[in-house]
Amino acid sequence: MNIFTNIYLGLSKKRFFKPFQPLSKKKRRNFLISAPHKTAEFIRVIPYIVELKKYGTIVILAPNHQKLLCDLIRPSQFTFIFYDSIPKVLSKEHNILKEQLNRHRFHYIIELNKPADISIVYLTNVDRRIAFYEKEKFPYYNIMLRDNIEALCDFFAIKKADQKSLIKFHSRDIKNVLKKYNRKNPLLFVNHEDTVTWHGDKIVMGKDITADNPDAYKLIIGSDAYSGQHDEFFEFAKMMNKEIIG
Repeated sequence: MNIFTNIYLGLSKKRFFKPFQPLSKKKRRNFLISAPHKTAEFIRVIPYIVELKKYGTIVILAPNHQKLLCDLIRPSQFTFIFYDSIPKVLSKEHNILKEQLNRHRFHYIIELNKPADISIVYLTNVDRRIAFYEKEKFPYYNIMLRDNIEALCDFFAIKKADQKSLIKFHSRDIKNVLKKYNRKNPLLFVNHEDTVTWHGDKIVMGKDITADNPDAYKLIIGSDAYSGQHDEFFEFAKMMNKEIIG
């Protein structure tokens, strides 16, 4: 961060001390949400944040590497804006992203990463800015929550949504993917060294498919069980109510 940016951040900090008025219960509330950078964590929070839709629209800032996952989420739930990395304040990229967001009017910013990125709050003028507790991030974020997504649910009085219903897919597409890889059910998706005893077909990560292949999530949907690392594919298998082995 250059000297000029540091001076600008210091001079502009006092604007974030401005108090905000409570919203009427009947008023629509529009949310700008900064998705967790780790895809596994993003999958865990999706069933919670989707419930905010009952209050208003949701725009999600998400890193480009999550496009494969986001393509599977029902389009009626969120509007996505993707980025390589959150651009720093006063940069050309930051101004471009700021122009994109100027089409919307938000009542809340919700930062789901820790440490929270203060560049987010400079993208749009919002009075209510939520993050997980970090003393040094006040007043940029002026509503601090305990260090878990359940605290966000308590704050907005929302519950976890039905996970499986958030994912859109056509049965024919899943059948075609299984046919493409010449696999039949019962099918085990293996995301580690293939040492599991299984009476049926397997699809093995790193051998039959790579992690960046768009078919990976579809193969999990078409499988009966999952075995392997506790990463984004593990979280997705749990979301789709797959049997977890090992």
